[in-house]
Amino acid sequence: MCQASLMDEADWGRRLARLWTSIDYQREDDFLATMENLVAELPEDDPVGLFEHASALDSTGHPDLAAGRYRQALERGCRGSVVVGR
Repeated sequence: MCQASLMDEADWGRRLARLWTSIDYQREDDFLATMENLVAELPEDDPVGLFEHASALDSTGHPDLAAGRYRQALERGCRGSVVVGR
């Protein structure tokens, strides 16, 4: 499993969920900037951060940019479902 390594994972997970819920109501660049800021709260090589950033890029039409981040997330232990706030 891929799990965030944060002090307050539940809060981070709620903010992540809100961001994903808002994807259809935000400009692409605003959504990506907010995701980058949220991911920046995690350690640089955190697999959840890498996975979520990749997913955001993929979901906004940038699969070419997402592929490397997905690969990094897998290399750092992300397997199966992503679990945040566990």
